[in-house]
Amino acid sequence: MNHHIGFIGGGNMAQAIITGLLKSGRAASDILVSDPNPESRRAISALGVAAFDHHEPVMAQAEFMILAVKPQMMDAVLAEIAPSLRESQIVISIAAYHDWRYPSAPQCGQKHCGPCHAEHARTHR
Repeated sequence: MNHHIGFIGGGNMAQAIITGLLKSGRAASDILVSDPNPESRRAISALGVAAFDHHEPVMAQAEFMILAVKPQMMDAVLAEIAPSLRESQIVISIAAYHDWRYPSAPQCGQKHCGPCHAEHARTHR
């Protein structure tokens, strides 16, 4: 039995991993991807892999979940997928950096605010 591999995020890193999986013999039908970006979904579909604009079909079918999102988006993605996670799923993150001990929401409420992230990290150590 082939286990489905699901990707949350279909950007460059996910596409590189998927290309490697396909070249190593993994069937495209074993891979599922969700990404809100239509361009990323088109690139994934061009590889023969199913791409969705929402995570539900990926979460429902994949045994292995690869979180391929930018670190600053990780908390939002985790909150979104948490209700869909099954105890048997294996979750792997390829984020360059994420401090799993603390929420990374910036203090100013913006999604991408370097100074607030730095201050949050400094004051919560």
